Amino acid sequence: MYDKHRSGAPSKMNAVHLDQIKTWAEEEALTATSLVAKLKEECHIGVSVTTMRSTLKSIDFVWKRTRHSLKKTK
Repeated sequence: MYDKHRSGAPSKMNAVHLDQIKTWAEEEALTATSLVAKLKEECHIGVSVTTMRSTLKSIDFVWKRTRHSLKKTK
């Protein structure tokens, strides 16, 4: 049965929530954990950190790990 997507629960976040998450992420450097906390506080929606990471990837948000050392490796 490939005519419709059938697996999993429906998404808790709609387009308005996705726009709000993207705005928060663009305004200041927040971790996925802090975005989850902010979403729960302001929108009363609880999602996991993994869900937040996959949501950020789905809205084409890219980030890099912070380097603690500037020393080059050979």
